[in-house]
Amino acid sequence: MDVTACIYSPDGALRLTPDAFLDAALRWWPEAVAVDVRRRVPRSRRVGVRVGEVGRSSFQVRLSRDGTELVTDGDHVQQIWVALWARALVPYDAPGRVVLVNADASEAALLTPGMTAAEVWSAWRGQTQEWQRFARGWLSGTLAG
Repeated sequence: MDVTACIYSPDGALRLTPDAFLDAALRWWPEAVAVDVRRRVPRSRRVGVRVGEVGRSSFQVRLSRDGTELVTDGDHVQQIWVALWARALVPYDAPGRVVLVNADASEAALLTPGMTAAEVWSAWRGQTQEWQRFARGWLSGTLAG
């Protein structure tokens, strides 16, 4: 899977167990198929779902080992829907930030409760250079491992 975007919380607001992730993903995308990805460390479980949409290419969403980030290989439209779904998993009044950033950190958006797809798209395109530097720094340390 080639990662195209990541949803994470630098403050820890997004934290899912593998079972909670799978339950929520399979409710949101009933046509999805669970994917259990085991890496070199046998006890660390990485889970994901493969979503096959009618008329679109399929995409995957995976949960990190520690449950604090989601990655996807979807296109821009799919990334936005994954981001909206992920933000909905965090309680409305939870402290902390939830962020959508693409793989090269050229686009990023702070996800707020109740955002629409159009608002995510607009926020994604309007981030400052300082925000982009922060996202790149985080990605270089996180997605490399």
